[in-house]
Amino acid sequence: MNGVETDLARFACATCRRQKRKCTRELPACQLCLKNRRQCEYPDDTPPGQQTENRSDSAPTVSSQRVFPALFFLDSYTFKQRYTAVDLAPISLPSEFMQLVEQGDLQVSQIIDNFFNSVHQFFPIVSKRWLSQHISTTGYRSSDFITLLHCMHALVPNSPSQPSPQVQVPNHRSLADAAYDKAKRCFQFVESRGIISVRLLQAALLLSLYEVSNAIYPPAFLTVGHCARLGQAMGIHDRRNVAQMFPVLMSWTAMEEIRRVWWGVIIMDRFANLGIRGRPFACDDARPEDLLPMDETLWDLGEQTVVPSLAVSSDTDLPAPAFARTCQAAHLLSRVLSHINSPVDPVNDCVTSRYSEALQLHQILSSFHLALRQEVAMDDPSAFAAYSSAIGISYSALIALCDNYTCADLDDPSAVGIPEQLRMQKTSLNSLHEIGTSVWEFASCFGTLQGEESNHTVASPFAADCLYAAATQYLWYIQETGKTELNAAVDDMKTALNFIGRTWAVGNEYLAILEGREL
Repeated sequence: MNGVETDLARFACATCRRQKRKCTRELPACQLCLKNRRQCEYPDDTPPGQQTENRSDSAPTVSSQRVFPALFFLDSYTFKQRYTAVDLAPISLPSEFMQLVEQGDLQVSQIIDNFFNSVHQFFPIVSKRWLSQHISTTGYRSSDFITLLHCMHALVPNSPSQPSPQVQVPNHRSLADAAYDKAKRCFQFVESRGIISVRLLQAALLLSLYEVSNAIYPPAFLTVGHCARLGQAMGIHDRRNVAQMFPVLMSWTAMEEIRRVWWGVIIMDRFANLGIRGRPFACDDARPEDLLPMDETLWDLGEQTVVPSLAVSSDTDLPAPAFARTCQAAHLLSRVLSHINSPVDPVNDCVTSRYSEALQLHQILSSFHLALRQEVAMDDPSAFAAYSSAIGISYSALIALCDNYTCADLDDPSAVGIPEQLRMQKTSLNSLHEIGTSVWEFASCFGTLQGEESNHTVASPFAADCLYAAATQYLWYIQETGKTELNAAVDDMKTALNFIGRTWAVGNEYLAILEGREL
């Protein structure tokens, strides 16, 4: 029209070819991609120099544009006056991230099936029903879904790009990290384009699970905090009182999924704070009236039935499904860590009330353990795998609580010798002996998972901390008393950590610490 010849790509862009749309083939981006505000990618056989030169000369290109409306964060009041919810335009992913779904339905189905048969058993935050419906209606087009799929791929044991879990890998930075590295890059790319969604938060949670489970620090600690900020940005941390970024979903399955996602954030954050004390939580604790997750089987099927809803304030001795137990354990761990980390003000604080709180926490945790012992058949591999997270986290909480009160030298000087202090110290010392015996029994139960790897049944990485903590208590006790016959307990805990280490490198890391090896 203006007499200037426009540079055209030789072939249609990847998005138009995939959607079977007519492509205008302009460089650096075709009209359809510009209109939809998405990245435009041409195949590598574009005439040499044209694609790169034109893209580099354009400032900014469509690939650097953001699709999220900044108004939501700059002035949320004005945003609510103009819009009802955030509406994000789709983006295109680079070819390296699309390869996972372009390999065919069989590859994708294998990743999804293996994920739900393994990780989903102890960390069920993704709706199996939603995933199936999304694939059947939308396919693999959405960038947040593909990111989630990459994160599943990183976690799935014995997937095509990962070694068998029966092969012990001495270092977590192994070949298995190739899928993780790609998942991390995919997540960062999608997020940098302004995409935010529940699916992206689920992907971030799975990334944090991979990092915590494989002792990849400091990324693990930072990713968990990032998950909290994503949830807070969307408003799912307080769906009653905070304006939601996206429309309120009326589906029971979707609402239950969002509840599970936020509980997943709390679980990951509290567990990440176990070994590094004195740090603030990335998110607030659950309120007493907040509901716990429902039964996993019913949720996976999308069947809503009339069953008693359990809240955070419900008695811990009431029967509950596996993931609800994990959430309860994380809530108790949160209370213990808050109690331990809170400084004592000798002027304004009542010293006796602190010991009363500690005794109350001990009683609640003891009741919780009693309920779990009555509820879980430890010799059933599937039941043990599902409940081992709750058992492990609650043991970690109890050990942390008791260890804080075993030595009077570490107590407040003004409280040493008062009846409450002596009672808590005696309770802690006696409990550590009992906990040691219980964790020893817990460690021996990992033998039930032997031979279950072929079914993708895996041990929960959340169990590793309590095994390590109990083993260190035993080693200290053996050194002090000379009771070498208790080395059998330490050996069984090392064996359990070694079993966890077949899938999750954090087991090998704890084992190396116990054996005094270099990390």
